[in-house]
Amino acid sequence: MPSITITMDESDFVQLWTVHTAWSGAGWRDHAGPFEAVGAGTVEYHWEQAYWTGDNWPAVMLLRSFLASIGHDCQVVVDTTDDPAYHGYVVLTDYLDPTAAG
Repeated sequence: MPSITITMDESDFVQLWTVHTAWSGAGWRDHAGPFEAVGAGTVEYHWEQAYWTGDNWPAVMLLRSFLASIGHDCQVVVDTTDDPAYHGYVVLTDYLDPTAAG
């Protein structure tokens, strides 16, 4: 399968997500209904951060690749809520985007 190389840094990471929030300890487990794991498995709640990308699968691919390149694991879930600000893919990870730390 052909592959491509894309060069990214932290300043590019922020351009790929639309909403960020803490995940672990933020009460998301209580709202588990709208979240579904992408692929096999179940939604995990040990991750520290959540980055929403809407319906933008290419952004998910880039976020996952960037995180892997800097040694961070992640899980992709789907938020099925009716709220358009949160609906779509969510990348869960322990990586904190420096711009999100505010």
